[in-house]
Parts: sequence; structure tokens; C-alpha cells
Amino acid sequence: MAAVLVTGAQGFVGSRLLGAIGGVPFEGDLLDAAAVERALSSRAWDAVVHLAAISHVPTCEKDPQQAFRVNLAGTALLLEAMRRQAPDARLVFPSSAQVYARADGFLDEESAIAPQNVYAQTKWQAELLVRDSGLRATVLRLFNHTHKSQSPDFFVPHLYRTLLQGVREVPVGNLEISRDIGVVQDLIAAFVAVLERAPDGVFNVCSGAPKRLSRVAAELARRLGVEARFVVDPARVRAGEPALIAGSHRRLTEATGWKPDCPDEARLVERFLAD
Repeated sequence: MAAVLVTGAQGFVGSRLLGAIGGVPFEGDLLDAAAVERALSSRAWDAVVHLAAISHVPTCEKDPQQAFRVNLAGTALLLEAMRRQAPDARLVFPSSAQVYARADGFLDEESAIAPQNVYAQTKWQAELLVRDSGLRATVLRLFNHTHKSQSPDFFVPHLYRTLLQGVREVPVGNLEISRDIGVVQDLIAAFVAVLERAPDGVFNVCSGAPKRLSRVAAELARRLGVEARFVVDPARVRAGEPALIAGSHRRLTEATGWKPDCPDEARLVERFLAD
């Protein structure tokens, strides 16, 4: 069995990935260079999956310095330690679809880059470090992936918890937009496929199927058996939002055989609610 070190193993994705691959969690402070060196020198690693990051966009905007420390400086420390202690291990680095320029339509790996927020800036700059590291590396640009166990800081789990709390007039932003939202089960399968096939390069991880947010909300309420009104709160509407953002996973599918199973709003909600 491959020896895989996972940073951020206590998080939403990391905790599930550990169970799927039998990985070893990194225990310690990613900004503690000595702790990182100890972990990487403790055994011969086949791969390192670097999930540790501040991924909540408003949190990054509130404290940009901490976001850059964790997401960029932490990545730099890990890369330096890997070059010394695990130069032959594969690095799997999750980046974000938010590094792409804001535009309507489907995005592939050649789409224009223009990070629009602090989180995206940290991920793009970390991508550049990975690219120049000389390590065997797979960069995954993640689109939205969700599940009922995800933090309510994110759209679908926020709606889920709000409806469960008995709120029947739910304040929302613009629901008449479409976004590429997948499920965490498919995301974990993508990581497993990458670890098995070990492709080099940059790959989108997405459902490839945009979901209309109003339909997601309505389907979630229907599945939960509740009647609710979704009321637009102007303060929650973001100016200039593209009507449609979705990704192409063709490159990853061709490289690994991975295929998502989230073609529409009904399937999204079904798998969101699954254990």
C-alpha cells in the first residue's frame, strides 16, 4: 500500500480522504519548519496531499496576512522540506477554480488566469511555487464540491441547516445564476484516481454540469419535506456576477478515467444528503 502523507487531514475533505486511501495525517503546525521536516523524514513517502489551507473566502479577506502565511508560506515550507526529505514523492496540490478570470461559460485549464480575491491570489501564487519546485506534482483546480457535513459557511449546507432549523423565509442572494457544484464523494474519487495514475500537470476537478441555484434550493426543500420561500436580500447579491460558471473535466478524465456523477440539481441534492 502506498504511503501517503495528508496535511489538513482534520478538514471536510481530508478526513474523508484518509479513510479512502489509508493515509497518514500530518500532525503539527505547517508553519513549523522543524515539524514538517520531521514528518517528511519519518518514512519513505510515495505521495503528499497538501490539503491544509484557509479556504473560506471571507475569512481570507478579513485577515489577508494570515491567509498568505498559511496558504502560501506554509506551502513554501512544505516544498522545501519535500525537496530535502522526499524528493521522489508525488505532491498533490489542491488549487481553486477561483484563480480563473471572471467570465461566463465553461472553463478549461487554458482559460485566462486572474484571481479575484485574496484566497484565489494565495492559491495562484502557491501554484507557481509548485510549478517551479522541481517535484513531481499534480495541481487540481477544484470547483465547488459539497455535502451535508460541510461547514454552513458554504451555500448548500447553509441552506440545508437553515431549512432544518425551521426558517420558512430564507434570505438569499441571486439564485438565478448557475454554478458548477459537485459532491465531495466525487472529489475524493478524483484524489484517489490521481494517486493511482500519477499524472503530472494541472487539472480541473468539477462536475462539468452547471446547476441553477434556485433549482438547487427548491429541490433541497422538497427533499426535506418543507415549504419555504427564498427571499432575495440585496445585501447578499454580488454585483457583476457571471450568469454561468462551469468547468471542463475532460483533461482529468482522459488522464485517469475519473468521471463525476452529478449531472443535475436532483442528483446533486440526492448525493448531498447521502451518508
